Amino acid sequence: MAWTQGDVWRATVPLPAGAVVEYKYVLMDASGHPASWQRGNNCVLAVGDPVLEIEAADGSKGAAVQVLDNWEGSPGAAVVAGGVATTREARLAAWAGSVAAARGELSGARLALATAAAAAAAAREQATALRAALADAEAGRLAAVKAADGLRAANAALRARAADDGASIRAALAHAARLMGGAAA
Repeated sequence: MAWTQGDVWRATVPLPAGAVVEYKYVLMDASGHPASWQRGNNCVLAVGDPVLEIEAADGSKGAAVQVLDNWEGSPGAAVVAGGVATTREARLAAWAGSVAAARGELSGARLALATAAAAAAAAREQATALRAALADAEAGRLAAVKAADGLRAANAALRARAADDGASIRAALAHAARLMGGAAA
């Protein structure tokens, strides 16, 4: 951290959006060893979703969340995001509420997915039954076409036989008429 006027220490720390982080301040001596730890429990900060997008000098982007803590670690230290001040506790409660809401949405989505999966399975079964019925109908159509072809062939054979029989009968009648005509004369 860097000291600024008014005995204010500042640091910029990249944190992932949506995370909850735990931290504590410690004073280091000149040799880099801990000289004094902040009293009390660790501080907990719900970073939350990006509220105010900023662009750093290196071109990276992030959300600006300012935490105004005190060395005593008193509850209620301010957190400012998007110009709105609140407490770490309130941000944590809001984060917990959004997690609970997201879980509810996830449960609803899972139920909708299960319903859609059941409907898809029923549609697949119906499609399978329709394909089987179509295959049966096609087999029946092919059998009917084959039977019709057989009947056409039988009809053509009967016509040819009838034509032959008619020619034979006409020839027999003509022969009989000649015979009868010759016997009468």
